[in-house]
Amino acid sequence: MQSVSQIEDHLKFVMEERAPVLARETGCIQREKKFDGADLLQTLVFGWLAHPDGSLEHLASTAATRDVLVSDTAIHKRFNIVRHGSNECDSFERSGQPKINSEMAF
Repeated sequence: MQSVSQIEDHLKFVMEERAPVLARETGCIQREKKFDGADLLQTLVFGWLAHPDGSLEHLASTAATRDVLVSDTAIHKRFNIVRHGSNECDSFERSGQPKINSEMAF
């Protein structure tokens, strides 16, 4: 079983460091003008934690609390990053170790 600090470290890695890489690799984020993969993943995760049935408009409002001004359409176009961030978290839960490899990068 992982300790809370191990889980915290891994989530921070996925949500802050790995998310922008995955976003660029998948084409989810092509330009980081308005937001990057970390902004998107955190918007989706924290938006849905607060409101599980939240709309795209709600998610855009969540992004705005992070000073990221994007439309609901912009968020909708970029859902791929969520699946891959989730896959990485799942791999850590099963093994206790981060598994970052080419299979997860699409």
